[in-house]
Amino acid sequence: MTVYQKIKILLFPLLISGIALLSLNSCSSLKKNKGTAEIIPSISIDKSASQAIASKEFTSGTFPEQKWWEMFADPALNNLIEKALLNSPSLMAAKARVTLAQQNALKIGSKRLPELNTHFDTNYQHLSKDDLLRYPPSKVPAVINDINLALEFKYEFDFWGKNQKAFQAALGKASAEIAEKEQARLILVTSLVQSYLNYEKYLRQLELKQNFEDALSQRLKLIRQRFENGVDTKMQIDDEVIKLGQIEQEIKQLKTSMEIVKNQMKYLIGEGPDSTLEIELSNLSLNQPIPLPTNLTLDLLARRPDLMSLIWNVEAAASEIGVAKAAFYPNIDLTALIGLQSLHWNNLFTINSYRALLNPAIHLPLYTGGKLKANLLGKWAEYDIAIEKYNDALLFATKEVCNQLKVLESLSNQITIEQTRLSAEMDRMELFESRYQEGVGNYLEVLEAKERLISLQLEDTSLEFNRMSEIVHLMKALGGGYHHE
Repeated sequence: MTVYQKIKILLFPLLISGIALLSLNSCSSLKKNKGTAEIIPSISIDKSASQAIASKEFTSGTFPEQKWWEMFADPALNNLIEKALLNSPSLMAAKARVTLAQQNALKIGSKRLPELNTHFDTNYQHLSKDDLLRYPPSKVPAVINDINLALEFKYEFDFWGKNQKAFQAALGKASAEIAEKEQARLILVTSLVQSYLNYEKYLRQLELKQNFEDALSQRLKLIRQRFENGVDTKMQIDDEVIKLGQIEQEIKQLKTSMEIVKNQMKYLIGEGPDSTLEIELSNLSLNQPIPLPTNLTLDLLARRPDLMSLIWNVEAAASEIGVAKAAFYPNIDLTALIGLQSLHWNNLFTINSYRALLNPAIHLPLYTGGKLKANLLGKWAEYDIAIEKYNDALLFATKEVCNQLKVLESLSNQITIEQTRLSAEMDRMELFESRYQEGVGNYLEVLEAKERLISLQLEDTSLEFNRMSEIVHLMKALGGGYHHE
């Protein structure tokens, strides 16, 4: 062993000790900074759920199934949703974002593993006689062919967990994108169901308003006859003309609204406005009590994709804090190379062409002008933001669920009252028809009763569809069939 080798052996422990000391000095300014935000505990809404189940509008059950819209038992609606899930550009973009986030996580995760590359190159040169390399008395030949064949190995020692934390952060973001995709799916489906319900409501209202228009036309015709016989006045005719014109205007506005809603449905299923979409009037109704889970407080988080997305973002932000902390510590890399190098092809695969390289490297930040500390404090701030976004979303989610329970309970009471009024008006209508047939009453009374009945039917239709629409909102508030295991 030479003196030089002995000196290296003696100095190596001192060198490592010096690096460790510098590392400790470098990190002495790294204080345990903490964020100010905290995740709020689960907010109890069990009391609201129990009160709702006690009413006749709800019954004890479970969270919505993934295909919750099948509760409406409408094949046309099911077909539209299947088209939307296959063709919607917004959903396709959400799926692509998931793929992008997953592949980015794999790319970041690859830094935890060794990198192995192979290189081959040949550098053919014909040197001029006046080239410096051929200056006499050099014996360099005129033709040089530098041939290199090598296998390169690179590895970063992740003693402080920087690469592992970066990988965990990327995985968290990918999981958040998966939840976001499910949220996009939920928004797409609920929007389509809402549009479909609106269109069916307009169809039913159109039928009733056209019946109302027929009744007004008959009434106007009868009053004109009575005017000719001196029974009614010209003012009464004018009143009926105004009423008839008003209902005709309402019918036109209703048809316009129907076209707008139909275009909305075409957009949601990925079709253009000029495409053909035929939707007929169906017997759409949902009169049974709505199943409501009794464990709302416990499971609401795992049932809402928007909340799970925010939770994954919190996890990712926490991992990025670990990456920022690791930046204060030494970074140790190793590069190794083994290969063959020769000026002649014939000698390339001989022992004389063997070459090797071993290059360990240590990078230690000593002074960065506050950049590393600012980065760490920034990551803590991002973590606080992620937590507060989640807290806000959780508060909104619980408020949204409780509001829907109250709205549906109120609508149920209104529908009960409206159906009592409707039943009484139908009995009254039958009485006026019976009086007219027996010659006791006149047909004008029958028409007036028919108009009142149609008006109540319009109100009942609006309440019925409002209830179904609010049920859709409740399904969305409960996560729409999403479940994170």
